[in-house]
Amino acid sequence: MARPKKRKNRKRNRGKAPAAAAPYTPPMAQTQPPARAGLITAAVIGWFCLFPLFWYVLAPLISAGIGEVPVVNTIAGWLPGGLAAVYTGVLLMVWEGLPKPSRDRQTAIAITLWCLGLITLPMFEAELFVGYFAGLYASTFAMLAWIPAWGLIAVAQRPFTHTFALSHAARGWGLIAGAAATLMLGAGPIRYWF
Repeated sequence: MARPKKRKNRKRNRGKAPAAAAPYTPPMAQTQPPARAGLITAAVIGWFCLFPLFWYVLAPLISAGIGEVPVVNTIAGWLPGGLAAVYTGVLLMVWEGLPKPSRDRQTAIAITLWCLGLITLPMFEAELFVGYFAGLYASTFAMLAWIPAWGLIAVAQRPFTHTFALSHAARGWGLIAGAAATLMLGAGPIRYWF
């Protein structure tokens, strides 16, 4: 049996129309527009096609154009990966002061530079001068040098900060220092591996 208070509430609410609820709209799907998806697909396919284009056409042309100039050929070989590392290092150092739209644009530029630097990974055989080829190896090492550089910085700062966490500026300096160290390796010991 219903209690008297509940019965009274039922009688009072009988004459009222229920409140109209807002019509349900399903959330929009998070998909890329067809034009952007096609552009991304074309960019990925084009990136894979750039590997043989670089190694069989561009690298021999650059190497022959520079010749045996001792420092310039190593710097030219180091530039694709080294530039990506140095650009990203500077970007990390100024990251806190950048507005959001600028961060997105600069991040896209950095990703593009890293993709172009990855094309120079020594995977194909080509007739190149030793200095330029050493620079290409240094370019590859520049894209990997941030790993030990960040580890060394984290261990070195541990006694002073009591943490292994790195700031953006410390990460940026690590990238730049690692890239500079690989340039010196390319100008010295890497040349004698070949």
